[in-house]
Amino acid sequence: MAFLVITCALASVQGRSLQQAPAATPTTVTEALAQDNRLSTLSAAIQAAGIEIPADASWTIFAPTNEAFSDDDLRKETGLTAQQLLQPENKEKLKQLLQYHIVPSGALRAAQLQRGQQLTTALAGAAPLEVGTDDGKVEIKAPGGRGDDEGNDADVEQADVAAGTVVIHVVDDVLIPASLRTAGSG
Repeated sequence: MAFLVITCALASVQGRSLQQAPAATPTTVTEALAQDNRLSTLSAAIQAAGIEIPADASWTIFAPTNEAFSDDDLRKETGLTAQQLLQPENKEKLKQLLQYHIVPSGALRAAQLQRGQQLTTALAGAAPLEVGTDDGKVEIKAPGGRGDDEGNDADVEQADVAAGTVVIHVVDDVLIPASLRTAGSG
């Protein structure tokens, strides 16, 4: 009987020690990106572009997945692949591309994003992003710039990822500002 009690007690203690503590909420964008394997290309891009996100920034960031960066549409619309954008000679273009995914006017949760809402990005002079909906999902639209260029859009795959005072929305496409679109894209 004593053996059974000790065995049950050990199993109980061992069971508790195997339980993992819930992951801590990231306090920086860098931590949040590091915790999500889908965002490793974005993490590398932020580093390559030299973009610094202040600890007290109250921003909204639309974070394209690795799959979004590897999509052939990026090359078709900009003339560059993600790997080419990460090269030092394309640092300024990469910086512009990333700034177009940052809304510095506040940390907006998905419930605050309303259809038709215009979002001014950190890319100076760029046309604002527009909030839409597609099959009940929040969609972010990047307007076109030239001729028949209709721009592109990205669906929010995961909303409201908190990173300190920043809110991140994971999106399924890279939003392309008109200034980076090649002739004939769209």
